[in-house]
Amino acid sequence: CVYEAYLAYQWDKVIVSARTPARKRVMRALPWVLLFATFGGLCSLAWGDGRRGQVAVLSMYIWYPLVVTSMMCTSPLCWQACNCLGAAVTACHFGVALKLSARWSEEWLVWEAKSAVSILLYFFLSEVDRVRYQLSMEEAAELVVGYTGRSLDATCSSAADAASIKVEIADRMGEVDRTIRVLVSAGMSTSHLREAVDHGVDLERFTCPGIAFNAIVLGLLEVSGSWRKGHGVLLQVLTAVQLSLFLCWVIVQTLSRRDMKMWAYSVGQKLVIAFVWPSIIVVVSLRLCDRICTHELLIASRVCTVTGWATVLILSVAHISRVARIPGIGRPLAQVLAARSSKTLRKAWSARSISKAPSLPSSPSSSEEGEDQHGRSPVNPGSAELGEGSAQGVADLPSPHGEGGHCSSPQRVEKVT
Repeated sequence: CVYEAYLAYQWDKVIVSARTPARKRVMRALPWVLLFATFGGLCSLAWGDGRRGQVAVLSMYIWYPLVVTSMMCTSPLCWQACNCLGAAVTACHFGVALKLSARWSEEWLVWEAKSAVSILLYFFLSEVDRVRYQLSMEEAAELVVGYTGRSLDATCSSAADAASIKVEIADRMGEVDRTIRVLVSAGMSTSHLREAVDHGVDLERFTCPGIAFNAIVLGLLEVSGSWRKGHGVLLQVLTAVQLSLFLCWVIVQTLSRRDMKMWAYSVGQKLVIAFVWPSIIVVVSLRLCDRICTHELLIASRVCTVTGWATVLILSVAHISRVARIPGIGRPLAQVLAARSSKTLRKAWSARSISKAPSLPSSPSSSEEGEDQHGRSPVNPGSAELGEGSAQGVADLPSPHGEGGHCSSPQRVEKVT
């Protein structure tokens, strides 16, 4: 494992920790969210058409805090409670939205119903993210079983191989230790992430952004009715710009290295939740109070999304290491955008500098006597994936020096496209 980390540092490759299949746990968790969503749908039958605006406003001001809490929460019970309650409220909102009323235009009803569906889908996917996050934390703890934080203490089944490896990496021992610490803390280690850590950014569980945010993005891209006659050229231009910015963001994610993909996704997640959606909620509230018309609602929502996606694209291209280097605001800004929990988010406002050496998670149990002492994962012992993109194949590394023995951890390197 130590030698893999050394090769990843020397070749400037992306190294990530192994992952455990989560399908069985997910299938056990989803029925609870489905049960609460069904209950919310049944509750929508108790609401009359005249109170549809009330439930729309009420649900928006309930599910938004639940979305934010589920994104930043690390407590399994609290996270699951947010998902279940959010599914119930959003399902009720969707059910009421289906009851057409003469007061609301058909276009507005379609927009509201599709928004409710995207948020409902978010809470189902958030439950999947919760299970995967729990597994990642368990894997991080298992990865450091018996690991002392020093590569010099690692053992090998062959004394000759152990001596040869230590001689080869002796001049880079500090960098190897730093690579492993970032790997354990963030779930990934690259030159950009290590530079961000050197600037004081805490990247704990950086590789756990989840997939639920994709549902919110789909809701934001609702453009039905924008090209109809009577809406004007301005709305059509704003819609075209919005789609162009979003496509550019998708291209950046597709063509970038894995660490930049994670960063771009995290930037989009934070800015949409902190700026775009609150702005849209305010605009929708004004529409429900008859302060603005449907056309003004569409214009205002497009302005919010265009501004948000433009900012997301700029920060995504900048990458976390460049953002962290900005004098004065760089470290706090990078910390906010990369935070995966409320604990790491609070560090953005900490006046005290963050340690450059991330703390290792506590091991669930001590390693057995006679076993290797350098951080094995019982799921895939000692495995690590190296590569910049999709693996085209996997090749076993030979013993680095001679055939006198073998390292207890299988050496595996991804062939890069």
